[in-house]
Amino acid sequence: MALFGFGKKKEKKEEVEVTEEKILNQRGEERYIVQNLSTQYGEITDISKKSVGIYVKEANLGYGDFVDLKFAELTCDAEVCAPQSKKIGFCLQCDVSQELIQNHLFMPKTSEFVSKTIFDKELVVRDKDIETNKAVISLMLDLDDPNATIEKFQRHIASIPKLQEMILKRANSIERARAAQVSDVKVAIARLGFEEVKELVYEYVHYDINLTNKYLINFADFEIYNILLSNIFKRLAPLLPFNDIKGEGESLLAMSYIGAVLMAKMDSDLGASYTSAKELFEFEMRILERSRVATDILEVCKLYFVDTLELFQYIYDGFVFANLMLYPQLEINFPVTLSERKLKFAYVAYLAILTQKFILAKDQSSGYILLSRLRRFGFNLKEAKEFLDGIVDSVNSKLHKMGSQKQIKHCEYPTLAYTIENFLGKNIYAEYFTRSLNIFDKEAQRLAVRYEDAYYTHLVLERFLNSDEYSFRTLPFCVVPCENLADEDMSLSQFDIFDIMVFKNIDKLPAELFEDFRKIWEDFEGKIIVTYSKESMIDFTNEKLYQIIQKSIVDFPSYSQSPTLHMKMLSYTTNSINRFFGKEYCDIADFKEDIGDQKFVYVECMQNMFKGAISP
Repeated sequence: MALFGFGKKKEKKEEVEVTEEKILNQRGEERYIVQNLSTQYGEITDISKKSVGIYVKEANLGYGDFVDLKFAELTCDAEVCAPQSKKIGFCLQCDVSQELIQNHLFMPKTSEFVSKTIFDKELVVRDKDIETNKAVISLMLDLDDPNATIEKFQRHIASIPKLQEMILKRANSIERARAAQVSDVKVAIARLGFEEVKELVYEYVHYDINLTNKYLINFADFEIYNILLSNIFKRLAPLLPFNDIKGEGESLLAMSYIGAVLMAKMDSDLGASYTSAKELFEFEMRILERSRVATDILEVCKLYFVDTLELFQYIYDGFVFANLMLYPQLEINFPVTLSERKLKFAYVAYLAILTQKFILAKDQSSGYILLSRLRRFGFNLKEAKEFLDGIVDSVNSKLHKMGSQKQIKHCEYPTLAYTIENFLGKNIYAEYFTRSLNIFDKEAQRLAVRYEDAYYTHLVLERFLNSDEYSFRTLPFCVVPCENLADEDMSLSQFDIFDIMVFKNIDKLPAELFEDFRKIWEDFEGKIIVTYSKESMIDFTNEKLYQIIQKSIVDFPSYSQSPTLHMKMLSYTTNSINRFFGKEYCDIADFKEDIGDQKFVYVECMQNMFKGAISP
């Protein structure tokens, strides 16, 4: 058994009868908010296969009355089944078609990013630093390999002139003045011995290489970024536990900034926007990358490490999953595959990124989430703080030994706190949604969230999983991007380390994985959240999926019914963009009239920004 239950094989629970209180959705049909659809009694507000809701002008109708209801080109016998003072619900004796609903379905306005230029993929192949970077990564992998030999080190060192210079300088140092001067690196390595050469290699790959940074010119403390992140990963990996074979996970995470360097070589304005460890992993930075060069750091790193250098092939997708844990709203534009090893690495990398942002950039939000999640490993608040202080002290000791004047300060306890209400506002639709979240937290095991705005819904779900209001903030979770899965199968056992699974956009799950998902939905011992778009109309297009999740469906509130929610989204998004760039590129007033989704706001604000120059 692993520490604190991680990695433990979950046994299937005995089947327990689900009580009515645990069923989140009592409706038998999906209901759709529609627009521009009239009847002789008034405007239709919502519709399903077998019913409509109408805001009535004047109608003397009571429960059980029958009428011939006319809308679009349809005439249908209808019975009054839910009369209210201003709205009447009719049960229909005919079927409403998918096409009719689609033609009138309300969805907020959205938009796609129009980039200033297209990232030149040939830049990766032509990169003059490619052989040096490959040698650096190989050395990083060999540092933790007990089978590494001095001959292997020599081969890699031959590709790195700066490291050769360091080794020769040490071999000819004053401490060895009695010995003859050497100019041959092989001789110098033999003189120093394997352990001292390893120390020099460590110093170079984790520190000195970053001193020559020419592209991320505004990145604060870049020279200690690598050494800190490597030390964080080493401390966190045994907790899960994750066996980092040859330091592969540590090396990938520490060198992931190369994706930013490659984009900065093509777009110097973009490169100037990477200002700290916080910005490097911010959602707004992914948006900026897409808007500037039509790609992002995840895609560029895959192209560089996996496709070109043929490194990290069995672990890279875990880096993608880690970023989805940070920001479930991220759009991934390439296929991924699942494995237990990738998923374990993902959770360690997720915690490592939070730790890096908290320690180096003093990001309060990351610290707030991190300290809660460390509790899963048995740490109380004081012990978690001591754990982080230990990482800082270790790195400071290494920096001093290397002759650096830099020292990292210990972190203070984060004072940040937030509630879900901050993101939803107060109204009956928000209350319905939060009430459903409470039931899921305390009683239910499954939740299916139907949305109109993909970005904002997944943002709120991430806040939900990390809020003090609920019990999930200590529990390991993973986000699976269903539309990107390229697996032939999906086994239940690979998710054993998690207590919560989020299947993002389950409506886009490849058909060949459906039966595997059904088994996971039925047998996974922890909790499952699935999300899907109203626009996919799964009751028409995927009835098998609809039948499985139907009792767990909860609607994320619609902007058409909740102007308060729309204003909350606009306020959060415009403030986030303006805070990220340090300038007022986004004005909330520009978005009040047209109801757009969060992506629409990001796209429009990026276009406003491009009218001027980026100023980090």
